[in-house]
Amino acid sequence: MIRPQREHMSDSCCSLGGDGGCRDREAISGSFCGWGATTFSGPRFESSVSQKRRCSSATTATTRSGGATAATHLFRIAQEAVSNALRHGKPKHTVITLTQDRDGLNLVVTDDGEGFGKLARDHPGLGLRSMQQRARERSARAPGPRRARRAAGRRRGGDVTGVIHRPLPCAWHVTCTPVSRPARSVIRLGPVATSRVGRSPAATDAPPGTLRIGRAPMKTFVMKKIGEVGFMDKPEPADPEPSAAIVKTTHALVCTSDTHTVAGAIGERENLTLGHEAVGVVARLGREVRGVKEGDRVAVNAITPCFACDNCLRGFPSQCQGLLGGWKFANLKDGVFAEYFHVNAAEANLAPIPDSVPDEKAAYACDMMSTGFAGAENADIPIGGSVAVFAQGPVGLMATVGARLRGAGLLIAVETVPRRQELAKQYGADVVVDFKKQDPVEEIRRLTGGVGVDSAIESLGAESTFQACVRSTRPGGTISNVGYHGEGDVVGIPRQEWGVGMSDKTIRTALCPGGKERMGRLLRLLESGRVDPLPLTTHTFAFDDLGQAFEMMKTKADGVIKPLIRFH
Repeated sequence: MIRPQREHMSDSCCSLGGDGGCRDREAISGSFCGWGATTFSGPRFESSVSQKRRCSSATTATTRSGGATAATHLFRIAQEAVSNALRHGKPKHTVITLTQDRDGLNLVVTDDGEGFGKLARDHPGLGLRSMQQRARERSARAPGPRRARRAAGRRRGGDVTGVIHRPLPCAWHVTCTPVSRPARSVIRLGPVATSRVGRSPAATDAPPGTLRIGRAPMKTFVMKKIGEVGFMDKPEPADPEPSAAIVKTTHALVCTSDTHTVAGAIGERENLTLGHEAVGVVARLGREVRGVKEGDRVAVNAITPCFACDNCLRGFPSQCQGLLGGWKFANLKDGVFAEYFHVNAAEANLAPIPDSVPDEKAAYACDMMSTGFAGAENADIPIGGSVAVFAQGPVGLMATVGARLRGAGLLIAVETVPRRQELAKQYGADVVVDFKKQDPVEEIRRLTGGVGVDSAIESLGAESTFQACVRSTRPGGTISNVGYHGEGDVVGIPRQEWGVGMSDKTIRTALCPGGKERMGRLLRLLESGRVDPLPLTTHTFAFDDLGQAFEMMKTKADGVIKPLIRFH
């Protein structure tokens, strides 16, 4: 239940007739806490003043009676107005304001759409009238020119405000008695948006009593259950906590990992928003976040650690708070295939994108580059050493790039798809072995004079390729696994080639290292032109066609390597 924020409460008291009354601020809080608990399907709050946008229509529900019953009717009227506005006017802003005046309580619903015109036509009995007409009526009742001038001053230029006069059944009679500063006699309900420097726009820019009612629906692409995906509307993320941020998505990439998830690799998920590779624009920031500002272009790694738990402090942030715990998107919380997404520990996880790097490139830093390069880093490739990279999908191709950057002297790629073979050579492979034409382990041994490679990188996530890595690595070598093993309960190790457990071979694993420091280094490689991932983008889709892109990634149809999703 959302209660009024006491620091915004007015110097007035509310008197309830009937069985009892309340005459202090705590009583006001208790009397009206139910208002904030009502759920609306309304758009996200935007301060009309701070955005310098002018609202063109509004509806005011005014009543002299109160209590829980009257409040319920007021909210029903407002809910109908907002619903009509969404259906007919498609407003970008809706502000709900609770005020009081000599007539009693006022619930003002203001938006920049045409939904209230529909409300007036459908319900002529509500008596919608313009602000000007309302001012004239008040002026006519006034004993002198002073009230007329005061009423006329409320016209607010050419804005049109409708006033609903409707008798409401009630259990109590409510009157608000000003104690001091009656113009500020308002009650603020619900959470308000907060800017980066800790200033509350709703408290300083919007009219007193502004209330955020609900959140706008946004389109998301979800895993409905194992084996089923589709679009669904969800509310926009709530205003971020002090250390978090909300990012408006501009571009995203579809990953094979998402198809594993839908197939049940990590268990059942219900209506989970998919996706973990995205860039966008900072829409809202928690007040404690530094280093970025609203409107900045940012890249967010697929792994978003807290950087404060034991595992993070021990140097394993991908295992944040538990096994694979840094993998939050499309696992522990909704992912990035949505118009907006939430980023925890934003100061540590938001990486500003250099001006010279387009979003289409920056998106590859979120997972493909970070994971592929981690495969090469963990492989402990000696300068001039030999390395085999098994599978040349997006991660494998970036592992090939990483191995070249790490100084490999002999780089062997294992792949059968012609286009991927071409890209492997383009990215630095000296030899490409087609596993459908020859045994890759035997060919690798032949190429290395019978001893095997210093390092082998598994980038597919299959038991067969993992075992091939163990078999093709020389004694004392390193097997680096970055593939997602989404099937089976165990991954077997070939006992003889493992030296029955005593070959001095090292097996290392990695989950896409995250954080803005690493992301900054990856973006620097893009900025300098040393790495160009764009050849991996084989297909581009609009967000509305993400289902087609997902199916293509699942079946690997049409030679797909990586589909790019444009949101705007």
